[in-house]
Amino acid sequence: MLDVSPREASALLVFLAALLTAWTANANGFVWDDRSAVLSNADAQSSGLLDVFRHDFWGTHIRSTHSHKSYRPLTVISFRLNFLLAGEHSAWFYHFTNALVHALCSVLVWKVADELFQQHERRLGEEKATENPQDASPTAASGRVEAAMEGEGGNLVGSVTAGLLFAVHPIHCDAVASIVGRADLLCTSLCLLAFMAYARGAGRGGTKWGAVALALVLTVAAGLCKELGFTNFALLVVYDLLRIHNYHSVNGGMKSMKRRIAVVVGVGILAALVRVWINGEHRHMEWNILANNVVVQESRLTRTLSYAHLHAWYLWKLVWPRWLSFDYGYADPVRHRRRRC
Repeated sequence: MLDVSPREASALLVFLAALLTAWTANANGFVWDDRSAVLSNADAQSSGLLDVFRHDFWGTHIRSTHSHKSYRPLTVISFRLNFLLAGEHSAWFYHFTNALVHALCSVLVWKVADELFQQHERRLGEEKATENPQDASPTAASGRVEAAMEGEGGNLVGSVTAGLLFAVHPIHCDAVASIVGRADLLCTSLCLLAFMAYARGAGRGGTKWGAVALALVLTVAAGLCKELGFTNFALLVVYDLLRIHNYHSVNGGMKSMKRRIAVVVGVGILAALVRVWINGEHRHMEWNILANNVVVQESRLTRTLSYAHLHAWYLWKLVWPRWLSFDYGYADPVRHRRRRC
């Protein structure tokens, strides 16, 4: 019999649930954007490796006026690895890789939730020890630590629930079932890894700059998988600010937090400037109405209302994931202000 702890069993459960949920996509072929990003993109197959860093996601030079301006070299490199291992026509292997990365993301969500629940329980234990000094004894403290490590209490239930919800939620079919969705999957996995590294580097015992540096590198890597990854810099800052009460009771805690935030903001601004510089003189793509019918609207109010509606719509899909689509494109609704007669 294998000696498996509750924590290890819960991680395996989340991994298998995610893998089985995504497994049916393995029978799919190359469709829609997959053809442009993989089959018609020399960077994803046999061009020079440095070309991956000169071109956009679709193989066009990033500084060209015709470029989509989506710069995702690490995602393209993952396509190239699929091509080298299985060849151009093995769509199954590309989809299987997506399923594996989705399973990894689900386990990382479980791990992040587990870490946050343990932080919460430690804080509750400290508050209880303050109210009842006898609970602060080494024996009591050791018992709480052992319980947390063995997965006892509500933290394991909460983290498993979070991991399973992420693993089986239908909204993820948009990213998992299409090969180009690899960008979202890799970006998410690296952002979660960056968060865990930062959480360890921002402990109450002082800043561990090695872990913080790793978090920043992983965040940049996430942004090189998909542009949304650069927003993780802001999430790291928010994490520190939400835990500000933990630093007041530690000597130098506030000073360390301010220094960390300054470094994160500084690196984030630098990364954003470099990313914009990579685009060259033509920094923005010229959208047409079929590709994005919101951005081409002349009225700023119309664009604002439309984007607000889209964000509300996507949030609603988390609650009721109906009418999913592999590409929303022209279906994005345009919202105008109603005028009263």
